[in-house]
Order: sequence, then C-alpha cells, then structure tokens
Amino acid sequence: MINVIKINLNHAMSRASRREMIRERLRWSYFWGISVLLVVALVFLYLENGKVNDIITQKEDQIWDIKEQIKKLQQKGKNLSKADIMSLAELESGRIFWAEKFMELSKVLPEDMAITRIIFKNDILTIQGVSRIFLGEREFDVINRFIEALRKDAIFSEDFEDVKFSKFSRITVLKQDIVEFEILARAKSRSERSTGGGRS
Repeated sequence: MINVIKINLNHAMSRASRREMIRERLRWSYFWGISVLLVVALVFLYLENGKVNDIITQKEDQIWDIKEQIKKLQQKGKNLSKADIMSLAELESGRIFWAEKFMELSKVLPEDMAITRIIFKNDILTIQGVSRIFLGEREFDVINRFIEALRKDAIFSEDFEDVKFSKFSRITVLKQDIVEFEILARAKSRSERSTGGGRS
C-alpha cells in the first residue's frame, strides 16, 4: 500500500498573495495620506503667503501716499515743520522690509528643510517648519544649525534678536524620520532698528 501526502501549493501561494495585497494597500494608503497632508500644507502656505503679500502691499501703498503728499506740499510751497520731518523719518526707519527678509530666509534654509508657517504678532516672528533627519543626527542639532544661520545672517539679524528654539516633535513617515519645529525671533525696538545701521 502506497501512502500519498498531498500538499496544496495553491493554498500557500494564495496566503502569500493576500499578504502582499494587504501590504500594497497599506503602502498606497500611506502614500495618499501623505499626499493629502502635503496638498493641505501647500494650500495653507499659499494662503498665508497671500496674506503676507497683502500686508506688504498695504504698507508700500501707505509709503507711496506719504511721498505723494510730500510732493504736493512741496509744489504748493508749504514748508514742512521739523516735527513732520521727524515723524516721517521715524515711520521710514521703524519698518521691516519683509520681502527682503523672506528672500534671506530662503537663502539660509537647508535643502532638506521646509517652512510651513510664518506669523508676526506682538513683535515676535514665529517660524514653523519640517526637516528631514539623517541617520545619527539629533533633532536639536538640525534645528540649532538653522538658528545659528539666522543669527549670523546680517540682513535677517539687523531687525531681529533673541532667535531661539521653541518646540519640536519627531515623526516617522515611510520609514523616514522627520522633525517638526518652531522658532521664535523677537523684533528689535524701533530705536534699535533705526540706529542699528540697517535700512529698516
């Protein structure tokens, strides 16, 4: 009598196929989830950038109006008082050139880092962003290098002082470590900005 052992290879193959299908679905789920988050972040950054541009445009329009008023007064032959001239000089010296600051910020920004949000409120500039972390790197080292670059940059630091770390959180996306961070920079007083040698 011959004993026959039957092995159902199709059953083993189907289990492996099911496991691979589940893995593939998970990979696509992660991909679409991250894609949606990135799109939302980009839309939010676009809207915030629009608000900042509106503020810059308003300030430039105000300055243009003041210059036009000065021209009209000069054409009428009306003399400006010393107080008028000093108040105009204070307005000019106390403002911050945001377009210039953003250009400088983009220059010192590392390639593996992205800014997600910028807020200026109560004389404090809040910079939020994300950065890739390579093997063997610490979160604080990545953030600290960026802070030092801002402190050493002459154009950025002429209007801001006390650039410091606020908070961070570390996350892993598709086996890649990423740090979300927040940096605070306090604006110098008007008198410091006007006597600091910068244009702002």
